Amino acid sequence: MSLRAEMHAAIDEVAPPAPTLASRVEAFVLADEMDRSARPYRGRPVAMPFRGMVAVLAAALVVVLMAGFVLSGRIWRDWNNWANRPTPINHTLLKQLEARPLSLPIIATGAGCPLGPLVQTPHSSGMGPLSYGDGLGPVYSEGSGQRYVTSWGTYILTSYVVVPNYSGLILIRARDLQTNQVLVFADYPLFDNFHPGMPTGEMVGTDQLFDRPVQRYTELAIQPQNMFRDPAGWWPTAMMLQGFPTGASGCIGFQVDGADFTEQFVVSY
Repeated sequence: MSLRAEMHAAIDEVAPPAPTLASRVEAFVLADEMDRSARPYRGRPVAMPFRGMVAVLAAALVVVLMAGFVLSGRIWRDWNNWANRPTPINHTLLKQLEARPLSLPIIATGAGCPLGPLVQTPHSSGMGPLSYGDGLGPVYSEGSGQRYVTSWGTYILTSYVVVPNYSGLILIRARDLQTNQVLVFADYPLFDNFHPGMPTGEMVGTDQLFDRPVQRYTELAIQPQNMFRDPAGWWPTAMMLQGFPTGASGCIGFQVDGADFTEQFVVSY
């Protein structure tokens, strides 16, 4: 593809309301060259006049701008394709993972919460120095500390990261270990149409956060192909809301299942 075609494609991608922009840019870049070609030769060459230097610098700046348009247009196109066309979930595999029994412990009321395991996560994960997981992976979890309280209960914004070499479907379920109440999962409403994870299972009600509806589900399905990938090279990440109702103890046991693994950890909120 020629530079001219790249310029048109990039500008159309990022600025469709200005269809004549590319033509104007081309005219600006080429105008000085045409003007200089039409001038008669007036003797021995001399140092480039100030006006000519300005024209060359302006042309160079426009070329750099056009390269930026091309690059940003491609990035935007790739991001838009990825964010709005997630890889479909294999529902047969999801049913197989849902069929695995939960083997979370039951803790007596008033007893201490068996927190952990907490493991040190590599810097490349993009998470803090410690996260929840059994240390074998492939999934690690970390709360952001952001809490949202409604008349129903409490929601906590939580990150899940997956090691880069894992690509399969992952199912996450959780229970309060003292009250046996189900922890719920929901999309973070400020992400709009971006869904790095899929709340699934049974829908158990709706709520309002940031004046937007939030649907609560009993399970969370994630797969690295649909998770956020930071340009810095951090591990695939999904940030989701997790919620527990008023009256829950806050001692929550998690079971994470994939085709070839099961891991558990306990969080105290």
